[in-house]
Amino acid sequence: SIVFLISFVLPQFQPLFENSGKELPLITRVLLYFGEIVAAYWWLIGMFAVASYFLFRHLLRKPQIRCRFERLAQKLPIVGALIIDNEVAQLGGTMAMLINNGTPLNEAIGVTLLTTRNTVTKGWLEDAEQDVREGRNLSQAFATEGFPKMACQLIAIGEETGKLGEMLEHVAQIHAQNVAMNTQRLLTILSPLLTIILGGVVAVIVGSLLATVMEINEFAF
Repeated sequence: SIVFLISFVLPQFQPLFENSGKELPLITRVLLYFGEIVAAYWWLIGMFAVASYFLFRHLLRKPQIRCRFERLAQKLPIVGALIIDNEVAQLGGTMAMLINNGTPLNEAIGVTLLTTRNTVTKGWLEDAEQDVREGRNLSQAFATEGFPKMACQLIAIGEETGKLGEMLEHVAQIHAQNVAMNTQRLLTILSPLLTIILGGVVAVIVGSLLATVMEINEFAF
């Protein structure tokens, strides 16, 4: 709607504005200028957007850049917690399945490491694999930056009771529920917020257009 108003509707009124001899409001001039750019260079804007997308994907293939990006993403409000919950849910579910089927802990960590793509999660697993080899408990190995403390406490209980696989499965279920709940909350917040923002932008464009037309008519009268 916004692109249609700026690119097609506003330019239709431009001859009327130019013939009026009246100086247009700043916002109307900005919108008209922006509309001219979009109408003339829409193909270039589209190519730039596509090129930016593929450049971003290419940069994410570099381990250092991907690691920085994913660390930054996990520090974002709401979204960061959602990412961590999702990673812990997948990690716990995979390790629980392997351990419950009799796979030794070190091998379970190694297999889980192969199944994850998130560099932060890989860091957790690589550190845990090394620490477990040196004789430390899994809960101690996971007591690192970013890993949920409650998950570490539950894993520690599982180690003490000899039910590590069951407790990891419980950890996965808790964080999977958090993912579903937080996703619903995020959508509940974003849906009306985006509606208000986009509606406000459309209202500004239409309001500017109507105000300018009314001023021209009064000037002409």
